[in-house]
Amino acid sequence: MMKKIRLISMFIISLGAAGAAMGESSLDMLWKSLNENKDDVISATEAIHSIKVQEQWSLLDINQDGVLSYKEFALLDLTK
Repeated sequence: MMKKIRLISMFIISLGAAGAAMGESSLDMLWKSLNENKDDVISATEAIHSIKVQEQWSLLDINQDGVLSYKEFALLDLTK
């Protein structure tokens, strides 16, 4: 599982330059990579692919509904 997380993280980082060139932020790229079923929320199951999201989940899920809307997800601190 950790290997998969690392691979996804490395992939996202490698896309950073291309995404930035196209005007897409790191946050937007992470959202797209995590929102596997394209339902406009990130579930706890989808969040397992990002250590940063997992670590900050309780702070991000403001309304405690068990999923992150993009508005909640946008509060993610990528520097932690």
